[in-house]
Amino acid sequence: MLLSQNRQKDCLNSPQMGLTPLVLLGLGGLSLAVKRQLLSPAKDAIAECTEFMESFQALHPEVEPGNRILDLFPNCIIQHLAPKMSNDCYGDYVKQLDMALASARRDVDCVHTLSDASAPTRGALQASLAALVFWGDTKIAHIVVAGGQATAPNAELMALEMCISTALVVGCTSLVCFTDSTVAMADLVDPSPHSGQVSSLAACTSLQKWFVEDHHRTLHLWHVPSKEEWKIHHEAHEVVKAAKIPLCPGCRVSFDFAWAAKEVAYWKEWHKEFADPRKQGRNFLELVSLNGRPLKPMTLKGGAWSLFLVSGSNSMTARMCRAVVSHAPMGEYRLCFHPGEPTHCWCPPCPLQTRDHIC
Repeated sequence: MLLSQNRQKDCLNSPQMGLTPLVLLGLGGLSLAVKRQLLSPAKDAIAECTEFMESFQALHPEVEPGNRILDLFPNCIIQHLAPKMSNDCYGDYVKQLDMALASARRDVDCVHTLSDASAPTRGALQASLAALVFWGDTKIAHIVVAGGQATAPNAELMALEMCISTALVVGCTSLVCFTDSTVAMADLVDPSPHSGQVSSLAACTSLQKWFVEDHHRTLHLWHVPSKEEWKIHHEAHEVVKAAKIPLCPGCRVSFDFAWAAKEVAYWKEWHKEFADPRKQGRNFLELVSLNGRPLKPMTLKGGAWSLFLVSGSNSMTARMCRAVVSHAPMGEYRLCFHPGEPTHCWCPPCPLQTRDHIC
């Protein structure tokens, strides 16, 4: 401890007072040769961070509880979420969308916007963002820009923020935004660290200044179901669909996009190893789906084998696992682990009780 304190004093008293002193257990003071041989979670984290181009601000003033836009102006932001198509209220919601659009067109102090995005996950194209801004029946802005490599929620959030930033410059007292992404609606007013936080902070900062000038101003966020192909929002969809923006060197890569790419790579490696009998095990039962294709292990929605698991029944789940790995109290198992116990089946044609015979 005394040695560490002396080292720290030397760093603070060095001629390079303008530089931040190195952390004694950090990687900055290590040579390149040592770094290459080092196995460390910190090194792995730094390597992963080079694959995306996104910064986060955990200590931004608007992230603090009480300073968030929903804390300051809870009644100024109204979100309208569409029910499921199977719900009896779905038809009424579509009528409400029509009335909201008609009301926005009649109000001379209201600006309404439509945002949409296209986010290819493969190929040589990057995400496309579209923002259409209207004042009454007049289109005052038609913006189509590149969004880099981003997931669909990231791209939708950037497009929605672009709509709001463009509309607030006009000087309206009421703003109505139509989007087909409920995730973008939620992330727009969430300044906490998440992928796309820079867009959320930009929107929250602009909206907060807008609300401070007049507390009677309102922002309505309307969710437009994509399958509905609703009126002018379908125009934004067609605009962004027609935009084919190629990837370019140094284009922006979001954290969620890099994470999704890593997850796909992990799945492929997992499936490759799982197909190896040496990794899978010689007695592992190959499960198939309803269409007869082999089920591959996954992490989403409980995994591919969740259909075979009995929810709430530990005993049935244990039996299923025993059958899959052939590790059950039957003749085939006893022959391997308990040779002295009986291994025959009571069925005359089968001298050895096996899993296939039982099934």
